[in-house]
Amino acid sequence: MIAGGSHSEIPLIKASQNLGYHTISSGNVEKDLGHLYSDEVHLADYSNKTAMLDLASNLSVDAICPSCNDFSALVAAHVAAELKLPGHDSVATLETLHHKDKFRNFSKDLGLKTPIFYNCDHIAEAKKLSRIVKYPLIIKPVDLTGGKGISVARSKEELYDSVKLALNTSRANRVVVEEFINGTHHGFSSIIKNQKVDFYFIDNEYYQYSPFAVSTASSESSCSNFTIKKIIESCETIAKNLNLVDGILHLQFIETSDGEPVIIEICRRAPGDLYLELVRHSLDIPYSEWIIQGHAGKKIPDPKPKTEARCITRHCIIADKSGLFAGLKFSKNLNRSIIDQYMFVEKGELLHKNKSKVGIIFIKHANVEDRDTFIHHVDDMVNIQVV
Repeated sequence: MIAGGSHSEIPLIKASQNLGYHTISSGNVEKDLGHLYSDEVHLADYSNKTAMLDLASNLSVDAICPSCNDFSALVAAHVAAELKLPGHDSVATLETLHHKDKFRNFSKDLGLKTPIFYNCDHIAEAKKLSRIVKYPLIIKPVDLTGGKGISVARSKEELYDSVKLALNTSRANRVVVEEFINGTHHGFSSIIKNQKVDFYFIDNEYYQYSPFAVSTASSESSCSNFTIKKIIESCETIAKNLNLVDGILHLQFIETSDGEPVIIEICRRAPGDLYLELVRHSLDIPYSEWIIQGHAGKKIPDPKPKTEARCITRHCIIADKSGLFAGLKFSKNLNRSIIDQYMFVEKGELLHKNKSKVGIIFIKHANVEDRDTFIHHVDDMVNIQVV
């Protein structure tokens, strides 16, 4: 069972079927695109422990895989523990990784490089912090992803407003207040075996529509060998200290101007927006199948890439204007370079500026220079037509 059924879970659903599993999708959104690909659909809120446990128990599932969402990962771990299913860490371990305040405290104890941070659970604490912090700061709910509830504060007044926003957004009613780190953004997706990094993929990440949600990710990365070595060491330190089971460990980090990587996010589930397809297109490997095998408690094959990384970009097309969707127009050069695409809206649907996700495209570049040209001129190459 996949604990979700959005477009992001399509690679996991297909991979599960390729491995011979009868694959059930869940989640509570009937129109989610992933349901079109699964063998069976049973709607249930993947953030509700009781609902998902009842569903998995009634269906007598042999394995559960989280969707590309932190709540799903935590609930899947709970279901696995209750039903004695393989391939998952304990709920306590998942909370340590997926709740930002707990991970920051854990990292501090291990000496891992993360932003200087302050836990803040009440506006009164924000008022105390305002006397000692240096601006700018970034304020985040501890339990949400995708930029939800995140904002930057450059003054005492903005700090109060940001904490209020994050507290109101967080289900746990907890936030972290962090130093604002400058540098280039990257994703690091790995397969852990015996607490060692057995495979990794690293990208460059870009924020074209929102300063807090990745819109574009590309291989190959610009990171130095020093940075990659430090991130691998950090992953293995985390895996050893938490005794992580074999499977995916994904994180995001910022490479600072002095070459020091700073970890900002971490999770034990697949990243969203078809990131798994970016890995597959870049390295010609069945990454989604490895993730399924890990969550099913099966032996993950020796994960060696078949080729050197190709220069591939995954780009989420977000509406840059409001109106009724009338179509997409790509520049001639870009149109020839698109190797895969998924569309999420039909003509006539209402788009909301900077919110509506129109689709996702995958682009094969001739070289890094070609990739960088796309990154810097994407608005000229992808035109969303509205009426």
